[in-house]
Amino acid sequence: MIGFDHGPAPLSATAETNEVGAASQPPFENSWSDSGDANIGPASFIKYGEVIQLVGSVTGGIAGTNAFTLPTGYRPNKDRTFPAVSNGSLGIITVKSTGAVEITVGSTLGVSLSGVVFLSV
Repeated sequence: MIGFDHGPAPLSATAETNEVGAASQPPFENSWSDSGDANIGPASFIKYGEVIQLVGSVTGGIAGTNAFTLPTGYRPNKDRTFPAVSNGSLGIITVKSTGAVEITVGSTLGVSLSGVVFLSV
């Protein structure tokens, strides 16, 4: 019989949403800021049990730099790379085990954080 001894925690009924740049939340870094797109909401990270999801979009920084840093408890166990939509083209977001959310490749006109989902440690 095939089975699993351990697995991710089930999704919790309540989500913990944290808006980047808000009071007592991680600040934006390296000239990155929220895109202000009301259709997708503010740049945020959401925790469902052990699952972390990034939402919103960022603009204005320089590719290859960190947009913000996730706090302890919201970080992956190793560096993770995700494709992203960046001003209609392909971008790349790297979420590092240090918590750094790096816009590895992308346009300063906007990078979507949507689609970035990983397990936290």
